[in-house]
Amino acid sequence: MLSTQAQAKKLIISNSDYIHVVQFDEIVFCQSDGCYTHINLHNGQKHTLAKSLSKICVQLSSNQFIRISQTYLINKAFVNKIDRKNKNLYLLDRIIVPFTISLKNLMELISDSIHPKINLTDADNG
Repeated sequence: MLSTQAQAKKLIISNSDYIHVVQFDEIVFCQSDGCYTHINLHNGQKHTLAKSLSKICVQLSSNQFIRISQTYLINKAFVNKIDRKNKNLYLLDRIIVPFTISLKNLMELISDSIHPKINLTDADNG
């Protein structure tokens, strides 16, 4: 039997036909749409909940997810690239989501999931 910490955290998504059990690791991002939240999964599936993004944030209370704007909550494990100029994040190399928090704050929030940056110009001189 797995310990509580070893068990994957899960989100229950219920609609009129089914109850979906989704592991946190499968969630790429959540997008607010008024009173609804769209949950976008790694496999391309999308589920819509009649809950605000704020309520979803509480359910996904994990250092795995960060709120990058009023509209988006992302799983930082899927961040591939940050476009500083246009303030966009690339998730899975194909999904682009805008962020409104400061770049400094964003880097602090995702820093525990990435290695320290490598300055290629310095490496080239060695």
